[in-house]
Amino acid sequence: MKLSTLGLSLIGLAFAVQLAFAGFIIMRAQQFEEKAGEIGVSSGSGSVAAESGQMRNSQSFSADIKGIAMASLLVNTLMAGAFVFILRKRFDRRIAIIVSNISRISESSALQPELEGDDELASIDRSVHAMAKALSTKLRRHVMTQNSIKAIEEEKKAASKIKLDLSNKKLGEVVEVAVHKVEHQASGKGIVIKRELDDVLLCVDEERVQQVLVSLLSNAVKYAPESDVINVMLGKIPYSVVVTISDNGPGISYDEQDTLFDLTGASKSQSKSRATDFTGLDLAQCKAIITAHGGTIGVDSDEGQGSSFWFTLPYFEMDTFSQ
Repeated sequence: MKLSTLGLSLIGLAFAVQLAFAGFIIMRAQQFEEKAGEIGVSSGSGSVAAESGQMRNSQSFSADIKGIAMASLLVNTLMAGAFVFILRKRFDRRIAIIVSNISRISESSALQPELEGDDELASIDRSVHAMAKALSTKLRRHVMTQNSIKAIEEEKKAASKIKLDLSNKKLGEVVEVAVHKVEHQASGKGIVIKRELDDVLLCVDEERVQQVLVSLLSNAVKYAPESDVINVMLGKIPYSVVVTISDNGPGISYDEQDTLFDLTGASKSQSKSRATDFTGLDLAQCKAIITAHGGTIGVDSDEGQGSSFWFTLPYFEMDTFSQ
């Protein structure tokens, strides 16, 4: 039996027992009063004053018993009502969290932490979190076909802020060069950078992508604990490649993740958290470069549990587009 059902059942049982007990006390008091009256009527040898006193004592005792029973019933009724009120407020808060989490899924916002417990509401909220995680993974791997090389070339012709010098490059080699640029910084903290790289040839602006990689790597080194390991992975997913840089640093809160890649210069100067204290390119600039390539960028992080920054790039070569 779940917690909510058990709690309501116990309230009903306690109230029923108390009601039965109060009824029993009142019934016994009435029986005692009736018997005392019978004794007073049947007694012929005692004095009138003694009989009168006996009757008054009996009636007073009966009234006291009734009063105690009614007071006990009233107190327990109030306690039961208070418990129901508290339980209802708790349910309302938990339901509000579930509704908020469902709304956040549609808004692509970070969800509130999972509800604790093993009741029905906690089970529903766990399902909501599981659904949000599945959607996030699916969206991250979704192919942005409309952001193709053609769109990139059109953006260059329109003299956009991000101009790309595109050529076919082995992305693994681009990653290796970026890692080499931060290895001195990493060795100063005893940090090892492990690589797991697929051999992928695709069309990129090598210098721009290296800028993004160096920025993400240097900040992973900056926030990772000493003598730790940073993992760099390059792999293929349908129609794209994904690069992931993971560390065991302090992590980033859900609230900061909501606007992590849309920071302004003003907000950077006012905050000292990892989300805004970025070395090299800031995250908005990293996003602009990756978006210009037709890719996406993001982060998976729990506060106090490290961070995994990732970005995707469309998987095709220059010759493929020119055909």
